[in-house]
Amino acid sequence: MSVQYTQYSMPQTTLPYGPPTSQRKNLRVDISRSKQFVMASPLSRELPMPNVSRIYNLSQAHATLLHCSNKLTRSRDSAASSPSSTGTASPSSEDRLDKWLERWEQAFTDYLSNAMPSMGASELAECRVLKANHLACTILASSSGPHAFEAEFQAIIDLAGAVLKARSEANGLASPQFGNRQHQQQQHHQQQHLQQHQHQQPGLAPRRDRQVPSGLDVRDPVILVATRCTGRSIRKRANEILSRYYQ
Repeated sequence: MSVQYTQYSMPQTTLPYGPPTSQRKNLRVDISRSKQFVMASPLSRELPMPNVSRIYNLSQAHATLLHCSNKLTRSRDSAASSPSSTGTASPSSEDRLDKWLERWEQAFTDYLSNAMPSMGASELAECRVLKANHLACTILASSSGPHAFEAEFQAIIDLAGAVLKARSEANGLASPQFGNRQHQQQQHHQQQHLQQHQHQQPGLAPRRDRQVPSGLDVRDPVILVATRCTGRSIRKRANEILSRYYQ
């Protein structure tokens, strides 16, 4: 939300009986504007949604989608305190976030059309993580009920299953739970790369990152399926994934 900075005059305290009537009218307007400015200032602390007209690398894709996911989480947590909450984004932000997610998907698709042929296994896994989270964000940002997203819920399960299976096999460990914990231990070290790639300058050649920050994972999208999906078989599969890989 942008804040309109408005010039306003200060009261003339040297006048013993106050300003003339015409000045009092202007003063009331100015004071009203100053109150609006004070009330709007705290909201300006929230960063605006990043520009996603073009995606240059997986780190940028990850950072921008993480920003959206965090915004949706804050909105959902805020709505949870209301008795009439539906658990989705507020109506005032639904349309804005829907459009942003559409732009992100288009930019990510354009990026993949050029970069995917030369990606390694870890980068392909990251693409699946991002797509699962994009689907989850789309569901959370929508005013439609869960019955409208059965295909998306199924896609999240397929993507998460592929990611976790490949992750466990790559670790070469018998216990998928241990393999997942090892992956989570790497998040702190990878997170430091998040900021340096968030603002890719226009005009630079696209580049691929060998090490991608891990702020997003498939766990939250799978939890969304387990708690929202109305299809029993899909929900059962989500609970199986959570039980096997995250407990």
